[in-house]
Amino acid sequence: MDPLSCRLNEKYLKVAVHCGSISHSTNHLLFIDDLKLLRTRCDTLKALSNEAKQFLKTIGLKVNLEKSATNDESCADTGALLEGPRVYKYLGIIEDSNGKPTRDSFIKMKDEILARVERLCNSVLNAKNLSRGINEHAISLVNYHIWLQHLEPTDFEELDQLIRKILVKHKAHLQPVSKERLYLPRSELGRGLHNIEMRGECMLLQLLELLEKHKEISTRRAAILKVEQDNKTHLSLIKNYLEVKYSINNITKESLELTQNAYIYSEIRKKIQHLKLFMAKDNILASITDSSI
Repeated sequence: MDPLSCRLNEKYLKVAVHCGSISHSTNHLLFIDDLKLLRTRCDTLKALSNEAKQFLKTIGLKVNLEKSATNDESCADTGALLEGPRVYKYLGIIEDSNGKPTRDSFIKMKDEILARVERLCNSVLNAKNLSRGINEHAISLVNYHIWLQHLEPTDFEELDQLIRKILVKHKAHLQPVSKERLYLPRSELGRGLHNIEMRGECMLLQLLELLEKHKEISTRRAAILKVEQDNKTHLSLIKNYLEVKYSINNITKESLELTQNAYIYSEIRKKIQHLKLFMAKDNILASITDSSI
């Protein structure tokens, strides 16, 4: 498909994002065999569509009309015409007719995560493997959606709460027990479960640092960063958000992880009964590694 990509960029008008003295322009997005055409004019989109279909016919492929969609009537013969509330799934993300991710994508992801947690809780896994299974099989779904759907802190917090409710329902976690202990490593008397809110903070900060680092050498990443900043998304404001939340300056991924761990302990210290266990962990007569806690 690379020859098609080169041909489209060479022959037809492109959509441009200007980033100061540089700009990034393209007229399509291509991932393996999934092609998304972009345009500024209807006639350009029709020409792009015809070029793509002719290329596919030449190499012995054809468009899957059942999985294709368009928001322009001139290309209605290429796929379903998106009108009104109709949506389309692009690379696993449900988008509206303007190409913007819908709330349905988050709801579907949330339901799938909770369903996987339920299945794991109904299994015969012990506590250690249950936490590992939830981390790797359920919570890992967030990795793909975290930025594409522009999730907010309240979304992450909601997922954490719903997962804890399932654990309480299956008696894998008790309601009166410190919820903070769930998110500490097992080597620190915790349960080793990932906190989606804190994990999301780390991932977004890491992504923002990557975009800022390469904006001078990659026009694509510079364009992505500019669009995020223009829209004032949570990703573009993540540094300011974290500095206010944790009261620290010049935050990095490493300092954030240390601060998050300290934040969990500070919450535990507010609860006298829950603190007793952690006060005893430094006792030379106690061995965390040999314990079954």
